[in-house]
Amino acid sequence: MIGLKSKVALILMLCAGALFAGMAGQAFGAVVPDVSGSTYVTAADALEDADLQVKTVREDGNSVAILVATNWMVVDQNPKAGTEVEDESVVTLTVRKATDEENKQAINEKNTLMYGEFHMSMLDTMTLDELIKLRDEVNARISQMQASAEASGGPAVIDASNYIGQTVRFDGFVIGLYDVYTTVQDYSGTLYIRVPLALGNENDKTDSINMFYVSYFGSHGTEIDIPYFSFDDEISTFGDLRPGAATEVAAYLKYDGDGMYYITFDNWSETAEIAVPVSING
Repeated sequence: MIGLKSKVALILMLCAGALFAGMAGQAFGAVVPDVSGSTYVTAADALEDADLQVKTVREDGNSVAILVATNWMVVDQNPKAGTEVEDESVVTLTVRKATDEENKQAINEKNTLMYGEFHMSMLDTMTLDELIKLRDEVNARISQMQASAEASGGPAVIDASNYIGQTVRFDGFVIGLYDVYTTVQDYSGTLYIRVPLALGNENDKTDSINMFYVSYFGSHGTEIDIPYFSFDDEISTFGDLRPGAATEVAAYLKYDGDGMYYITFDNWSETAEIAVPVSING
C-alpha cells in the first residue's frame, strides 16, 4: 500500500514530467536567418520574410536610422543566425557605410527584389557611375513622356510608386521620399497633398532645414504657398535635429489639379528637388 508521502511524491513527479514535456514540445515562431556580411537591403528583406523586426546600430553601438538602404552593409547581428525566437522579435544589426562597389551590389539586389531577375545580368556588368547614369536617363524619359502627354492634351498616366526612393542631399541633410502621398484638409477645408519624407541630419552640429530654402511647385509649374504653421510635421518649419539624427516629416502641397508637383531646395549654392506625380481625379 502506498503511503501519503509516496502519493504526493508520485503526483509531483508526474506534474513535473508533464511540464517538461510541454516545454520540450513548445515551438518558437521564427529562426533568425544569417544576414551578417550581407547588404542591408538583403538583410532587411530576409528578416521581414522571417516575421522579425530590425534595429540598426553603428559599430560604436550608437543607434543609426537607415534612410538609404543601399548605402549600408551588415557586419554583425544579434541574436546570431539559427537562434529560435518568437515572431516579431527584434534583431539588432550592426552596420557600416558601404563602399562604392558594395553600393552597386546593393542597388542590384534592390532591383532584383523589386523587379526579379529581368535584365540583372546587364546591370551586373555596369559600374556604379553607369548605373547612376542609367537611373538618370530613365527619370529623364519619364519626364519627357509627362511633357509630351501634357503638350498633346492627353492623359499622363504615371505610377506614383515608381517615384518612391528618391533621395537628395542638401545643405547637410538627407531627404528621401519613402511612401506614396495621401490627401488631407486643413482647418479651412483646403485640400493638400501630404508627401511623406525621411529627414536626416548629416551635419556635425544641431540644425534644421531653413524655411527660406524650400519651395513648392504645383501641377501647372507655378509656385504654390507653403502652409508654414498649419501642420506640425511640415518640413519647412520642422524643429532641429541633432547630428546623425533622423525623423519622419512631410511636405504639404496645396492641390491645384492632377499632374507633376515638385519640392525644391535652393540655398543659392546648391539645389535639389523631389518630383511627386499626383493623380486624384484621373
